[in-house]
Amino acid sequence: MNYNKEKYNRGKLKLVTQPIIYVEGKSNKIFYQQLEEFSDKFIDNGGNCSNIRAKVESQPNSYGIIDHDYEEISHEKLFPINFYSIENISLIYIERN
Repeated sequence: MNYNKEKYNRGKLKLVTQPIIYVEGKSNKIFYQQLEEFSDKFIDNGGNCSNIRAKVESQPNSYGIIDHDYEEISHEKLFPINFYSIENISLIYIERN
């Protein structure tokens, strides 16, 4: 049996009734799934920022959490974090010697 990614994604959109929150990458998906605030949401890897933007614009019940990168994002369904990447959050807790 061959895996058809597009067919899977179409089926997922029909089955999932709660909001879908797209994030950048597999590690971000694992991170956000651990947060209590998102316990009743469907978190999915949306790819890069451009892919996530396309998904939230074409899917009515979806939102995106994206890295801040170097551009300003002004979109009602995209939420950039205050860091270049989620991994940079850990840097604020490392003591300098």
